[in-house]
Amino acid sequence: MRTVDDQLAILMRGVDFGDDQMRHNMEMELRERLDEHHHGGQPLRVYCGSDPTAPDLHLGHTVTMRKLA
Repeated sequence: MRTVDDQLAILMRGVDFGDDQMRHNMEMELRERLDEHHHGGQPLRVYCGSDPTAPDLHLGHTVTMRKLA
């Protein structure tokens, strides 16, 4: 299992937050959730909201799928 810092770096890489305050807030909340699940021994579960069998999926959907993997 990767460290919380490694997971955070992967999830934050390539993301546009708009401003530094938003980036800081997102990083703090994500770190808190990753820490909580890391110490509990369970992976963080998230919901993406796209149906992998839908006919309207396109290549752009792979960005979130790859990030979540």
